[in-house]
Amino acid sequence: MTDTYFARLSDLEDTACWLHRSDGGAIEPAKAGRPSSSSELVVFIPGTEVLAVPARLGDRGGRLGSSAAAFVIEDELSVDPQTMHAVVAGGSAGRRDHLVYAVSRALMSECVERCRAFDLDRFLLVPEQSVIAPGEDCLDLGDRLLHWVDDRPVAIEKAWPRDVLKNLFGDVPESLAVDGGANGVLARAYLQNGGVDLAVDPFALRRSAPIELDRFKWPAAAAAALLLVFGVEAAATTSQMDRLSGLIEARTVSRNSAVVPGAQVTNAKDGASGQMRMLAAALYGAIAETPGTRLQMIRYDATDNSLRATLVFPELGVDQALRDSLVARGLTADAGDLRTDDGRIVGDIRIGAVS
Repeated sequence: MTDTYFARLSDLEDTACWLHRSDGGAIEPAKAGRPSSSSELVVFIPGTEVLAVPARLGDRGGRLGSSAAAFVIEDELSVDPQTMHAVVAGGSAGRRDHLVYAVSRALMSECVERCRAFDLDRFLLVPEQSVIAPGEDCLDLGDRLLHWVDDRPVAIEKAWPRDVLKNLFGDVPESLAVDGGANGVLARAYLQNGGVDLAVDPFALRRSAPIELDRFKWPAAAAAALLLVFGVEAAATTSQMDRLSGLIEARTVSRNSAVVPGAQVTNAKDGASGQMRMLAAALYGAIAETPGTRLQMIRYDATDNSLRATLVFPELGVDQALRDSLVARGLTADAGDLRTDDGRIVGDIRIGAVS
């Protein structure tokens, strides 16, 4: 069983405040010294820094990237959605079917930097309010309270007037008297109910396992036997890309000739022009695999040999499917701005070759 430790973000650097899950599942103070590198650490992010918003996303919820998820709840944000990191959590949220947890990208960057100072296998960045289940009693963390209000979990500072707190939460405890303090309350709730991990791309926090070469002697032999099959498949894929690239080239020549009748129109077979055609061929292929997607604008950037495109998507989540299709073709596909324009979902994407 993985050694699991728990810490609040405010006490992250003070390992004396960490708690540890014993082999029997009990929560106990962590032993002196740093834990082994194979351990995982659950870091509780202050609930007052994280917004939980219910959203009806249907089957698309689990496929939304961070930018798209922030875009979904932009009406509930008082800041630019592009400054927020958002994660979609499944589960029952009353009359809605998903919860979107949003936190500032600046805070996430700070958390990641602080966590990386510890040489551990895995970190989970868990919003405090994500550990409580609907219908449970209010959790008192000493300086703030966690509770479900209507269709979402919330965290509120106890510095608010008691009349306000009582209206939201009912009877408010006077003080906290639990083993392990607030960290113990959160750790026990996490082990019982689980929680949402904010440490996903682009803020994923998992150390790559070291490669033991001896383990790969037999697989290497098998891989050599499969190399010919892979080569045939790669050749077929390359042939398909060449045909699509040729079709795009022919259409380009035809259109340019129509614009300038009688002019000689040429297309280079290498260099920047070849790169542009290859990227464009991949983009058109990905568009064909995502019905309802339309190309609005395309531009080749010779400074970094990338293709910049603006597309109109039929619904949220399709932008991620298109990027996945491009990545499957061996390219990079970086998401840009995602927005609405006259009721349409419009997104930018940058496509490049893997360096």
